[in-house]
Amino acid sequence: FMDKEERDLRWEEFCKKAKGATNNDQIFDYIPMDDYYKELRRLALEEAETYELAKRYYVVRQ
Repeated sequence: FMDKEERDLRWEEFCKKAKGATNNDQIFDYIPMDDYYKELRRLALEEAETYELAKRYYVVRQ
């Protein structure tokens, strides 16, 4: 499991990504709330999918 600091950093990165930020200056760019939520959801699902695939791959390789 991640420690709190690592989790906070990860959370921040996630937010930036969802807002379409490519650097720190852009993090406060306005984005409609609905779009932001949709993008967060998309990123989360993408990550979950990658996680599942990785998990399966590891099991298969045993």
